[in-house]
Amino acid sequence: MDARADRVDDADLAEVLRGSGNRLTQARRLVWEVLGANGHLTVAEIADAVAERDASINRSSVYRALEIFAELDLVRESRTDVTGSSTWERRHPDGVIHLVCTECEQVIHHRTDAVDRLRAELTAAGYDPTTIDIRVDIRCCNKGT
Repeated sequence: MDARADRVDDADLAEVLRGSGNRLTQARRLVWEVLGANGHLTVAEIADAVAERDASINRSSVYRALEIFAELDLVRESRTDVTGSSTWERRHPDGVIHLVCTECEQVIHHRTDAVDRLRAELTAAGYDPTTIDIRVDIRCCNKGT
């Protein structure tokens, strides 16, 4: 099974983890659910959301879950926060770029063929792009005006 998050639903997560020698623990299940519901969260935000559901799960369990999910290519760490902090989300198709509003801090997934063109250009130049993570700062709203 290809373990890309854009192809893994909640029911498949246990199978993907078992296939890699890991178990679906309560912490991992909750981290996966939180990312599925919200996305673009800092580790602190993920840990807080997990703790609201199960106070016995500590931050180190959240870090470990993210590490395992990243190793399996299920999640990605990005710099979508306007402060430059790392945020985490379930992996999505590569043709999606992040539009980040500098006013309201909303993160919008925007599908574009520009990513495919960039990948083709890099491949033609002899490179093997493994991840393309594009962030474009925008203003999507009139907040503060």
